Amino acid sequence: GETIRFARISELPEQAARDKETFSQVGLKSGLVFPLGAGGQVFGFLGFGTSRTECEWPEPLASALHLIADLFASALARKRSNEVLLESQERTRLAVDSAGLGLWAWNFRQDKIWASERTYSLLGLEQGTLLTYERFLGAVHPDDRATVRRSLGTAALLPMEFRIDFRVLCPDGFVKWIVGRGKSFPDITGNSARLSGVLMDITERKVANDRFRLAIESSPTAMIMTNLDGKIVMVNAQVERIFGYQREELLGQSLDMLIPQCFRGTHSGHLGRFAAHPYSRSMGADIELYGLRKDGTEFRVDVGLNPIQADEGPMVLTAVTDITDRVRAMEAVRNNERLFRTVANSAP
Repeated sequence: GETIRFARISELPEQAARDKETFSQVGLKSGLVFPLGAGGQVFGFLGFGTSRTECEWPEPLASALHLIADLFASALARKRSNEVLLESQERTRLAVDSAGLGLWAWNFRQDKIWASERTYSLLGLEQGTLLTYERFLGAVHPDDRATVRRSLGTAALLPMEFRIDFRVLCPDGFVKWIVGRGKSFPDITGNSARLSGVLMDITERKVANDRFRLAIESSPTAMIMTNLDGKIVMVNAQVERIFGYQREELLGQSLDMLIPQCFRGTHSGHLGRFAAHPYSRSMGADIELYGLRKDGTEFRVDVGLNPIQADEGPMVLTAVTDITDRVRAMEAVRNNERLFRTVANSAP
């Protein structure tokens, strides 16, 4: 990274023997070499030389040539920066296209929206159409417009990150589910000035989720979905039937409310081990498990745990079976066996 200056080849050190030979072959008598770099990194060299006479490289001449080298380095640095920027933009474009993302930016003070081609496609709008806020809302399903308007209105007031799930009503009548993620950016006063973000088609995921919920709801087994904190996020009709609660009373509550007090510590231990090593299993295979109804009565249950990956993160799907009748039947069989042995043993 240092400047090399020599008035005659003989001034070069012994370590530069190969350079001496090369310079002699091309007829170079004196040389001045400047490193080219930017930001502390050297990416090349620019050299000046004489072939007719030896030159002492006086300071005014060396300073002028140094200025030329600096200008040359700045031009190369800009070129390299532009190339790096173009490469980064191309990688970003490829990533966005492969993920099926639509980009958008909204200057709501001027009511101007820039949108990528993919965004127009997701919204079912003609490419190149001037996109305004009202035109965007016109593409949103009528039942979702109030929600979208409220969410964007809040982000337009306060700088924040946001997510909106909404439907788009396409010109051919097809309905798509779209998720919008974005962020609002403040001006110098701290108020939101513009919003930008991405759109993605989640129709297939929504359809799969709806089918999953339908399967859970129609299951003859009581099904309870909780997050890893043990909070209930979904139940089916069978849960309402065997526990006596309405689902609105259960959603958001701890699963502990369905477990007798004396078993809650044991259940927390089971849940912790399951979270550490999630796989489908029967819970408490060697112990008696009990459920707690809304009226305070306890009843015997079988419990199965299944790990589920949902949009909100990892979940636990718990299958609960009321085995009261089975336990009674087994107890009746055991009583009959004991009675039979008693009669058999007392026979003459």
